[in-house]
Amino acid sequence: MATFLVPAWFQHLAKDVIVHVTPFKHFGSAWGELLDDGLSIQMHATTRGQWNVLITASRKDAFTSCCPQEIECRGMRLVAPRLESPPKGNALQGSEANSPVSAG
Repeated sequence: MATFLVPAWFQHLAKDVIVHVTPFKHFGSAWGELLDDGLSIQMHATTRGQWNVLITASRKDAFTSCCPQEIECRGMRLVAPRLESPPKGNALQGSEANSPVSAG
């Protein structure tokens, strides 16, 4: 078992975290998970050795929901409609608009 720290900004920008772990030049098995503290990832392995680790997540910051765009699938191509004019004002509302963002 090994525990790795993620950057401080990770818990504020990522949700639905998936940790993919595959062996490198051996046949062991392993898995990983984001711990409840949101600051560390724990990896469990059956074998010592080198591992390829890929961490994926969905974004959860305010900008992912403030300007939704509809995506339409036409055949094998995804098409996003063009905006007639850019949105007016600040995309963030309320207390979020004045809150500083820490880069960690």
